[in-house]
Amino acid sequence: EEEIVMQKARDLIASLSLKPFIAKRKVAIIGNAENLNTQSGNSLLKTLEEPSSSTVIILVSSKQLLPTIVSRCQVFAFDLFSQKQLEAFAKSQKILIDEKLANLSFGLPSRLLKFSQDPQFLEKEKELVKSLADLEEMGLGDKLLQVTKYAALEFWELEKIFFTWLMWKVNNLNNDPIGFGAIRGLLDALIKIKQNQNKKLILQGLFLKI
Repeated sequence: EEEIVMQKARDLIASLSLKPFIAKRKVAIIGNAENLNTQSGNSLLKTLEEPSSSTVIILVSSKQLLPTIVSRCQVFAFDLFSQKQLEAFAKSQKILIDEKLANLSFGLPSRLLKFSQDPQFLEKEKELVKSLADLEEMGLGDKLLQVTKYAALEFWELEKIFFTWLMWKVNNLNNDPIGFGAIRGLLDALIKIKQNQNKKLILQGLFLKI
């Protein structure tokens, strides 16, 4: 997913400063708002806090946003799809689905659709889930040996891995109640990744909880 850079944010602000010519309101939708970096996110704060009466700004995100942005928004949470709803969606899109694929979609029809369109993405997600299962089976010494491997990755790569692991654990919590400790560890790790803290320390702390 492409990072939303400062120039794009400035272009949006400039566009919103113009009054609508035909409709009563001008609506801006920022998809994947989690891709706002610190600079572009901060540049939007004043517009979010004091939009004109003719402007509606909608931010769509499936991940954590900057607290400064969230504090200026009215938050609407949308429930994830149940397996029956996913199956109905899959049928409408003529997608073959089984229980494992439904679990891997995390209740998100957009993921299920992407799986059908991008087999490589599906295989990568399966590999990530397997890597989590492998970690859970390792002893403490082997887990700590994995720290160097994962620490070599970029922050954005770790964020994607942690998100997949987190959603997998949440989605399977009913079958694995003791997995709550790992969920708390992953949430904490995602926050620290956003803050660009020391990767090795983040990984060490997380792997001790998995």
